[in-house]
Parts: sequence; C-alpha cells; structure tokens
Amino acid sequence: MTAADLLGQTYPIVALAAIGFLIRWLGILHRQGGESLAGVIVHTTLPATIFLSIARTSVSLSSVGLLIACSISIPLLLYLTARVIAEWLGVGCKTRGVFLASPTISNLGFFLFPFFAAFYGAEGLGRLAVYDIGNSLIGNSFTYYLAVSYGDQRGRSVGDHLKRVL
Repeated sequence: MTAADLLGQTYPIVALAAIGFLIRWLGILHRQGGESLAGVIVHTTLPATIFLSIARTSVSLSSVGLLIACSISIPLLLYLTARVIAEWLGVGCKTRGVFLASPTISNLGFFLFPFFAAFYGAEGLGRLAVYDIGNSLIGNSFTYYLAVSYGDQRGRSVGDHLKRVL
C-alpha cells in the first residue's frame, strides 16, 4: 500500500472529524446535540459494527488468546513503568492515582476503529475488537481499583472494591 493509498483512506475520516469540529465551532450543533450523537454512536452504531466485524473475522483460538493477553499485559507494563516514574518524580497521592491509571486506559472505539476499518477492513477491525476485550477487562477492573485506591475511598479492602465492580 502506497502513501497515497493511505492518505486516500485516511482523508474521509479526518474530513468527518473536521466537519464535526466546524459544526460545533459555528454553533450549528450545541454540546447537548453532540452528546446525543455520541450516545447514538457508542450505544448502537459502534457495537453493531464491532459485532459484525467479529462475526466475519476468522481468528484462531490461539490468536484470540494472544490478542487478549497482549491487551492485558501492555497496560500492566505501562502501569509498572508509570509507577517507577511516579516514585522518581515524587508526585502526591491523588496525582499519583491519575498518573498510574492513565496508561491503563485506551479509547480504541472512537480513535482506532475507523482507521482500522479503512486500512484493514472487517478482518482488521474484528482483530482490534478482540484486542479490546482485554482492554475492557483492565479498564473495568484494575483501573477502577487504582482510581478508588488513590481517591477518596482509600482504606477499603480489596473485597469491598471487588463488590463495587461486580
């Protein structure tokens, strides 16, 4: 694939984002309308696209396991790196919580899915969706635990935190 091909596939995505910013900047669509539109995308369009992509993807069970293992291990490695840096910087408790939680979160849906769909088609999007399973597990468990541990609810037991997640 040439650079011109990549730009040709990227242009519609970037153009739609630019149109969205322009509509917001001109006041045609207000914040509430933008939130409603984002809600439609997140709750209907995106899940349907992900479901169809996974259904049409031929991924072996070992590949699924590898993708999920990578999507769990990468944020954990980033967390460990951030922990070393936080110690070195000597940041305060609440700042440390944000600093440690941030590398464990990635928003693949809004940012990567459109590009993967353009570059790799349904097969690539399906693989990214499988990768996002582990990402969701980390975000809804470990990252939540970090946020609560460094937030106002410090001192609670791990069991209390697990009850809130489950």
